[in-house]
Amino acid sequence: LHRGVEVFLIAFKNHSIRRLSIIYLCLQLGWACYFQFVSLFLTHRYAYDSVKIGYFMAVLGVGFALGLSVVIRVATKYFSTYVIVLWSFIIASVSIFVTVVPEFAITAWIAALPVAIVMALAYVLVLTLYSNLADVASQGWVMGITASVASLAWAVMAIVSGELENLGQSMPLYTAAIFIGISAIILWFSRKQLS
Repeated sequence: LHRGVEVFLIAFKNHSIRRLSIIYLCLQLGWACYFQFVSLFLTHRYAYDSVKIGYFMAVLGVGFALGLSVVIRVATKYFSTYVIVLWSFIIASVSIFVTVVPEFAITAWIAALPVAIVMALAYVLVLTLYSNLADVASQGWVMGITASVASLAWAVMAIVSGELENLGQSMPLYTAAIFIGISAIILWFSRKQLS
């Protein structure tokens, strides 16, 4: 445990890795909040049963598959990693808001596919940004940092998301969209260091 904390602190001495880790932490907080609560949201708001939730999760799975098999190839051919990540954050944040704001179930279904596609892109390409910040000998170390940041985000969100739902059934999804939006804002201001 001591060594893990020590490695984490060493990583945060590097300005670029610290900045990217904050971006990634916000992204993972948002994604954890969305993924942990979207099924509960659909159950509360639209009285979905386990079959409908299963179909909804299947749509997310199709989006992940499309994002990682087709969209990433096309996108990386025409755009920089930075641009794809920035737009992925923006599209994810807006799509999550679209899931919540209109009170029609169809909007959650329409938004699910773009959310899944861009979150798949964002995850893989943020790891690419991390990798680009480290030399060959430090690749394992920097990937360990990403795992630590993601674990921290999911643990924190597991603890606080129940309290968010006590504030309203939509609050966890609003929180998800806000955290991912914050990732986009920080990334925008970090464009010189990360693009």
